[in-house]
Amino acid sequence: MNDNWQTLPLLHLHATNERMTVGFDEMSHEVHDYICRLERCEPDWTTSQFVFENDWMQGFSEFPILDYQHSINTTIDYTHYTITIPNEQCQITMSGNYRLRIFDRNHRLDQPVAEVCFMVVEPKAKVALTMTTITDKDVNGKHQQISATLEYPSLNISDRERQLYTVMMQNWHSPRINVPPTYQMKSGMKWDHDENYIFLAGNEYHKFEILATSHPTMGIERIEWNGHQYDAYLHPDVPRPFYLTDESAKGFSLVRNSDRQEDDVTCDYVSVNYQLQAPYHGNRYIFGQWTNSSDSRDYLMYYDNTTSSYHATIMQKQGYYSYIYVDDKGLPAETEGNFFQTSNSYQMLAYYRPIGGRTWLLVGFCELLSR
Repeated sequence: MNDNWQTLPLLHLHATNERMTVGFDEMSHEVHDYICRLERCEPDWTTSQFVFENDWMQGFSEFPILDYQHSINTTIDYTHYTITIPNEQCQITMSGNYRLRIFDRNHRLDQPVAEVCFMVVEPKAKVALTMTTITDKDVNGKHQQISATLEYPSLNISDRERQLYTVMMQNWHSPRINVPPTYQMKSGMKWDHDENYIFLAGNEYHKFEILATSHPTMGIERIEWNGHQYDAYLHPDVPRPFYLTDESAKGFSLVRNSDRQEDDVTCDYVSVNYQLQAPYHGNRYIFGQWTNSSDSRDYLMYYDNTTSSYHATIMQKQGYYSYIYVDDKGLPAETEGNFFQTSNSYQMLAYYRPIGGRTWLLVGFCELLSR
């Protein structure tokens, strides 16, 4: 997203210098006939039912992917496909939520091979966020408290409950939806010391980087060649009872290698082996912004009683990755710990539905990085 890889895609309406680039790999050198279908969504990501395409776009909602390139000098063949939004065939004219689905024209057209969700904002409301570690649950303990202000003097709002829709998130997850404000003003709302905006602080994300297959780099214990592909073994993770100052990308990843040239097609795929040394305490999953499979079992770890540890093996492209371990509910595992010093990002989205309107518009956004 405009070369900023540490955020989810959010475009500004009518901003001519903003582009979202979607890239994906098909694991062969065969050329596939892929098409994209763009659909508009409501704040809860259900498909909009009461608007027409010409209400929210110019051009075509379905178009082919013509930009592709085969991998170069990799042990595992793949073809990298790229599409950019907006483009000459499709331009969005209304703020809100959108989903881009990708289909293989030569296979089933009712099952996408990939999909990407993104947002388009037209700032008509001002959102401001602040964070404190002094909460009603503890003081400089396990939690972080967010306060928020939403101002909308230019919007015609007569029924706040029906015309406003708010979403608060931590690291783009754990949404708190339509929390009633603490205070209501003539043209705004405020959330102050609201228990619904108290978040567990968590801990810094684990991270590793595979820049070369010839030798281990950050977070890698060793790399081996098994005759068919490379296997990378991460340093085992252990429970973290204390906070250690660190910097991570909060679940985001970046494809790259040591050459830093044509990363999309020169980076190899490596079988990455994870290990969490901890007593069994229910299912554990690997989680990051890059673990976007519709089936969470793709990142489910198995428990090995002989080593008293969780294990998982995932095929990943060379680059930088950050991740945490979560349970069946998607919450950080107890082995991660919660510490008020943790650096988290907080996002607030504000949607507005005009009187008589048929869909929600995204009119406000703010992101806060806690330190």
